[in-house]
Amino acid sequence: MDPRILTLERFTLEPGYLVCENGCTNADMTVWWFRWYTVDSKHYALWSSYECVSVVSQMAHCMHRIDLADEEKWADTTHLANKFLGAD
Repeated sequence: MDPRILTLERFTLEPGYLVCENGCTNADMTVWWFRWYTVDSKHYALWSSYECVSVVSQMAHCMHRIDLADEEKWADTTHLANKFLGAD
């Protein structure tokens, strides 16, 4: 069999879902992550304290509203991440 047929690039061009290694996470874990790290920039910095400096969501003013579902607070919005890149 030609190994080029089974390349990741080949599958990413197909419509629909792509099964891939994701660190054994599930949808609930993804929801938790976005809920947790968008509330406070210190949480984002804990992920990788050297590179990850801060993050601000365009929906930051809504993060503590209980009338919104978690997904409404972070989905379809922009998160501005401040990362350290380069030499000291």
